[in-house]
Amino acid sequence: MDVSLDDYADFFENGAMPLHLVGADGTILRANQAELDMLGYSADEYVGRNISEFHADADTVNEILARLGAGEKLIRFPSRMVAKGGAIKHVEITSSALFRNGEFVNTRCFKTVFLTQPSHFHF
Repeated sequence: MDVSLDDYADFFENGAMPLHLVGADGTILRANQAELDMLGYSADEYVGRNISEFHADADTVNEILARLGAGEKLIRFPSRMVAKGGAIKHVEITSSALFRNGEFVNTRCFKTVFLTQPSHFHF
């Protein structure tokens, strides 16, 4: 079965899991509708801004970007994100980075969202 670029774009945009791509400088390059719905933002309010604006803990987002920039994969990494209106969303981030010619290009982040704070979150 051949999969077209349109199929991949549809997978990203309409997938049930919150997804986003973040540049090496922290700029949100792309986010799917599930991510926008999870946080309550429109694409105009979210894409193009720095991801640190949407994380409740600066140290956590800095660690995420540093570890991804070093080539590490993150599996179920706990974080807290700030939704529109200020509500905190407890998430687990699974992510890796795209590198071209040894340069960190962008992250590829998937999130699992929790309704309450899981016991393994320690902030």
